[in-house]
Amino acid sequence: MILKADLHVHTTASDGRTDIAGLVREAKRRGLDAIAVCDHNMCTPLPDLQTDGIMLIPSTEISTKAGHVLGLFVKDIDFKKLRENGLPEAADAVKHIHACGGLAVLAHPFEYKNARPENFDCADFDFIETANSRAPMKIKNANELARRYANDRSL
Repeated sequence: MILKADLHVHTTASDGRTDIAGLVREAKRRGLDAIAVCDHNMCTPLPDLQTDGIMLIPSTEISTKAGHVLGLFVKDIDFKKLRENGLPEAADAVKHIHACGGLAVLAHPFEYKNARPENFDCADFDFIETANSRAPMKIKNANELARRYANDRSL
């Protein structure tokens, strides 16, 4: 079974422009089957896992010293513990996501000028986001750099 999904959307709870109902309407309009609600440094409570035919994937986007890490299929993370010493290392966020039974995704890794592969190499990511609509607004070839980085790591 093949599903079309957007695995990185935000609600107004963080920096999104709409609520969950609006995201579901837009996902349906675009022909998607699923969306992952990845609000920043929180796990947004979701209604039933399927709303109006759209599967809602509980997720989060964790700010780390190396950038953002998505945690897919996680409903609850102890952000207080994770951030008790400030921003966590990417590897610590990944371990925390895995301990919660989730999948860890390196999000838009080359969106910023100071991004270097060695900042991410120490973390055991499950996936790397290689298509982010906002990343090229900051660094023109950000998605291409992410694709190359993912290919080099067979992710």
